[in-house]
Order: sequence, then structure tokens, then C-alpha cells
Amino acid sequence: MIHWMASDDDRHILYVTSVTCKLVKYSLKYIQLIILIYIKIWEITMQITRQADYAVRAMVYLAQLGPEKRAATGQIARDKSIPPSFLAKIVSQLSVAGLLQTSRGARGGVSLAKPAEAISLLDVVEAIDGPILLNDCVGEMSSCSYDETCPLKAVWCDAQKMLLEHLSKANFAQFAQVAAQG
Repeated sequence: MIHWMASDDDRHILYVTSVTCKLVKYSLKYIQLIILIYIKIWEITMQITRQADYAVRAMVYLAQLGPEKRAATGQIARDKSIPPSFLAKIVSQLSVAGLLQTSRGARGGVSLAKPAEAISLLDVVEAIDGPILLNDCVGEMSSCSYDETCPLKAVWCDAQKMLLEHLSKANFAQFAQVAAQG
């Protein structure tokens, strides 16, 4: 998030809160140059978190095992290169969301809580990352000051709808089948 504050002598203050960087009292052109460099260096992209990626990997692994088959979290962590402590948190979140069942003991482990074809990619990503929003204006609690007068709102809302529909149609039975093929 970037905040601008103008001063009387044509100098500006820029606060880049997401990286806790403060540039104070530089000319506007200098600040614009720094912003362009920052964007080029970091190549800002929309993407799911590493945790959601690991969750998807674990769910594909379990879907490949078949219905009601269990796997030890240690085995999943080794086979899918997921840090075990990270996987424990992921399993907990997916269990709370009703996507995984866990059982303790010598024959314990984790398994899908419902058939793989009934679990969408959207279900898993949102269980880990929360609701997917392409922009603030597409959420229920929009924080956009332009709201209905914004010329881009319809485009963002359409893109949001298409993304959610696509992710909700992709299920883990499909992913397991593709993974089995190679």
C-alpha cells in the first residue's frame, strides 16, 4: 500500500507499508523512478501462498491413494517435499474445513473426508488462504472509495467470478488421474 503526502515545497513523502520502507522528502520524479525499479525487481504477482501450494500437493497425494485410504503425515511430507511442521498446520486447517479426517495411533494417519471428486481446488485454497479476492472491490466488504462509479469494477467482478467458477470445477479426482498418467 502506498500513501502520498504533499508538502509546500514540491517535495513528497512516500510510505511503502508492505515492505516497511520510508522515503522522505525526495522529488516526485525520483520517487516514481524508485517505484518503477521496485516493481521490476519484485515483479508483483497474484499468487497463492506456499502453504496453499503444499496443501494442494498433500491433497493430490491423498486423492491418488484412493477412497478411505490413510497416509502418515511423515510419509506425505517426505514424498511431497513438505516441511513436516508446516504439514501439521496444514492438516489441522484442512481437517477443520472438513476436507481431511485424522486418526491417531499405530494405524493412524490422514485421509480425505469426502470423495476426491467432491473436493475442489477452490475448497482447498480457501481453507488455507481464506477467500480469494482479485481486488478489494470484489469482496463483500469493499474498501474502494469509488465503489459503483469505478469504470473497472465490472471487469474485476467478472474476472473474479470466472476464476472462482474455474477453481470450483477443478477437483482432486481429476488431479489424481492426471498425476497417475505421468
